[in-house]
Amino acid sequence: MNKKVRYLIFAVSSFAALVFAGVLFMAVFRLCPPVESGPQPPWCVNEDRFERDFEIGALTGFMRSSLMRLFPGKRVPESRYDPSTDTVDYFEMPAKKGSYAVAFGVAPSDFYWPVCDAWRSCVNPKKATHSTIGRISSLGSEFVVFTDYARITANKRIYEDSRALSRKDIDEKINAADKYGLVTVVLINLFPDEVSVRHSPGESGLENGRVFGKPHQMIAMDSWSPDEETMHLMFDRWEKIALEKAKKWGAADYIVINPEDMHFHFLTHPEIMNLRNKELIEKTKQVYDGKVCVHFKSLDYLDSFPGLNYYLNADCVVLGGHLDYSGVDYDSGHLQSFFENYFKHRFFENLSGPEIFQMISAMSYDKYLEDGWFEVFDYNALGLEYKPDFKLQATVYESFFRALQNVQPNIKGIFHYGYWWHDENFSGFPGEADFFGVEFMNSIRNKDAEHIFYRWHSVVGGTPDNQEEGE
Repeated sequence: MNKKVRYLIFAVSSFAALVFAGVLFMAVFRLCPPVESGPQPPWCVNEDRFERDFEIGALTGFMRSSLMRLFPGKRVPESRYDPSTDTVDYFEMPAKKGSYAVAFGVAPSDFYWPVCDAWRSCVNPKKATHSTIGRISSLGSEFVVFTDYARITANKRIYEDSRALSRKDIDEKINAADKYGLVTVVLINLFPDEVSVRHSPGESGLENGRVFGKPHQMIAMDSWSPDEETMHLMFDRWEKIALEKAKKWGAADYIVINPEDMHFHFLTHPEIMNLRNKELIEKTKQVYDGKVCVHFKSLDYLDSFPGLNYYLNADCVVLGGHLDYSGVDYDSGHLQSFFENYFKHRFFENLSGPEIFQMISAMSYDKYLEDGWFEVFDYNALGLEYKPDFKLQATVYESFFRALQNVQPNIKGIFHYGYWWHDENFSGFPGEADFFGVEFMNSIRNKDAEHIFYRWHSVVGGTPDNQEEGE
């Protein structure tokens, strides 16, 4: 063994020993890294009224993210959409019909740590903010949607950790949006606090038996029936976090405070959740000067819980974009009819007062209409064999916009969710969380659907005449 190899082994071993000693020291004295530094070790999470099991993943995640910071990330240059790259010839260019208009927006992917396809080939989304927001602006967007996080555990505790954006992160995003003249919307996402084993398609669960890519703790929350005291305890913690975030995002134009993505507040005691959400909306308005919104993952729950009306107290409603395409054939005509029926839902006709924002998000793999959303980290574990299909994703978007133009529902704005932070589409599913198969996922960046989005902005994009900003 030559001297260089011995030095390398000694250096790596010394570094590992130093990291271990440092982590041990932090654990003994309960010291915590900055909240924006990455996944937090277990002793740094606020316990409040709920217990927390030890999770080795939080500790190893913190160590991995610390190690990754030793490797250089790619420099992300300014990026602008180039219309001359539009080679989509399977749809005719759309024509404007009448004066119907909706504001266009884009939501970048919700990743806040380096993502790599090799040790020295990484993209750090925090270093790509201005580049990505600039490209979003060049698509014709009037607004941009950011995601901030709170976390929920499998044993129903709610807290805030390293996925929450720091003051520095927030200021950078607001400044980038201001630079390009974009209205800012902030989604507060209540997200599981650990990656856990997923179910495969066909196993018993929610969503007509499909729990594709859904972690165990989400299934547990969906089927959990807490008593009234526990519901109030959960909401107390959520309310505290939501109000803190509303203050932090005080410079944003809209904030979406309702954590519908996790369901826990709809399945039992809807009367409690109706009351508490009304109170939260009013409390948020006392500490935040922008527009206060709520989020519905789908419109289906309105039929199941017709007594819920707290959303009428909000300034806007955001509707989720991953719809159930069961039985929809892969052709634009059938998809267009699907979206036209969706836009004719009584919610669009009957709601008055709150503005409506509709999310649109479709993955770009060949079986998306049949299988729907899946978590990219589960690709190998589920034994999946998919192929990228940019045309299918573009067909979903084309059908969505054609239906929007034909029906002309009462919508203030639409936005694409999941825009990637880099012009490159990382590929492959080696089973590690540091890899991301963007060519399969819901980003439209450098895909056919990006051209569809840009085309339609010139047709139905813009601020509606009767809903000017500031009114």
